[in-house]
Order: sequence, then C-alpha cells, then structure tokens
Amino acid sequence: MPKKWSHFIDKESTEEEWRLGVILGSPRKTESGEWIEPGVPAKFRVQIIQNETGKHVLDEIVERPETDAAYMGRAATLATKNLPIGLYTISVEYISGAPELAPLYAQISFARAHHGK
Repeated sequence: MPKKWSHFIDKESTEEEWRLGVILGSPRKTESGEWIEPGVPAKFRVQIIQNETGKHVLDEIVERPETDAAYMGRAATLATKNLPIGLYTISVEYISGAPELAPLYAQISFARAHHGK
C-alpha cells in the first residue's frame, strides 16, 4: 500500500518533502527564525476500555497532535497510558481534519516503551 502513496512518502524532491510537512503540520521556522509546531490539522477521539470491568481507562479528544520524523513519513502520538496487564478495547475515531489529509496513507500502531538497561 505505501507504494500507492509514494509520491508523498518517498520525498523524491525538496518540494514534495516541504508539501508533506505543511500538510502534516511539521515543525518549521517562520521568516523571523522562530520555530512553530502547528501539529496535524485533525481531531481524534481516543478511548481505552478495560474489557474485564468495562471501565474507560482513557477517553480523550486529541486536537492537532504534534508530529515526529519516522521511517517512511511522519508519526504522531495520540495517547500515552501505562496499563496493567489485561485485555483492552482501543478505539480511535477520526472526528475531523483538513481535506488535504484525505489522500494520505495512515497507520495506527501500538508500542510498548523500552527503558534501556
């Protein structure tokens, strides 16, 4: 699937890299030399529900998440939560966003933090 969107991801030119950065709200310098981080122009609802109890462990609206450089594009963290061992239902609802985001390939990933030695 990424090949379908490679013209956004491969960054074959400086213009494409700049365009992708603008669409995703990447950090950039203003003309005055000040750094701004507009974030992804989108709004998400993130929910984590503990299956055993049905309790909402997390229920947040995330607006304009900041992005970071990542392999094959950019990444944004929508939520960070320490969870005890168990089974959970995780829901990410896309509420709204800029029309320019529509053709971009998106992937949701879950990660466990690694804290070195």
